[in-house]
Amino acid sequence: MSSTEVDLEKGITSHHRDVSPLEDESPKIHRVHTSGKNNEILHIGDMAVYKEDLMTVFGEGTYKSGSHQFGNPMPLGMVAFGLSSIMTGFFNAQAQGVTVPNIMVGTALFFGGMVQILVAMWELAVGETFGATTFATYGSYYLSYGAILTKSFGVAEAYAAEPHMMNKALGLFCLAWTLLTFVYMLLVFKGPMELSILFICIFMSFLLSTISYLIGNQACMTAGAVFTVVLGFDGFYLAYLMLANPENAFLRPKPIFFPWSHKPKGF
Repeated sequence: MSSTEVDLEKGITSHHRDVSPLEDESPKIHRVHTSGKNNEILHIGDMAVYKEDLMTVFGEGTYKSGSHQFGNPMPLGMVAFGLSSIMTGFFNAQAQGVTVPNIMVGTALFFGGMVQILVAMWELAVGETFGATTFATYGSYYLSYGAILTKSFGVAEAYAAEPHMMNKALGLFCLAWTLLTFVYMLLVFKGPMELSILFICIFMSFLLSTISYLIGNQACMTAGAVFTVVLGFDGFYLAYLMLANPENAFLRPKPIFFPWSHKPKGF
């Protein structure tokens, strides 16, 4: 092999370097393998090192994946559902002579509706399928209820000429929610008693409202309103059970379970 170099003082010079045909200039490739009782020795070429020594040299790196801890979204959903239910019960019972429930629009759309929908999404994130399903369901109910009360949606105006048909339509509306609630109610009797009471009250509230609208009986509506208020306070109580801890509460009641219920650890 020959090469030519340019020297500024001596001019152009050349020299030769002989390379043996047996000389291999390419790097050698070795198989990496392990040995030892627990494969703790790592063999790299002709060198053997312990894995822990190698980790000490290179360290764990500068990037560490962070862990994201999600809080429990259920208390927020319970208070949103509970407050909206209490207000609905007051107006359905015509408390203090109030017969126009339109003051409910804001609460129904935002707290009872939008917040419960958000809680449902957060419930999915923490793996609570039942909670996500029910909060999305009743959040949608309150969005629908708010839409019925909102004039710009034109629901009430569509029945202005036939108010009797409006009551029948509301009865069928409540009947659909009654049937769906019955399905949910069948899924809670192995849980805390307070949760079972909640869904029984929801079912009775929708059932009595359905009867009231279909037959035009205000007494049934008032009875349903009582169940609605009770379920609202039960929702508050469930939220309190989940929020109370040794750091923030002196009174920390425990949930009550049926004899056949599966109790979580600590109960």
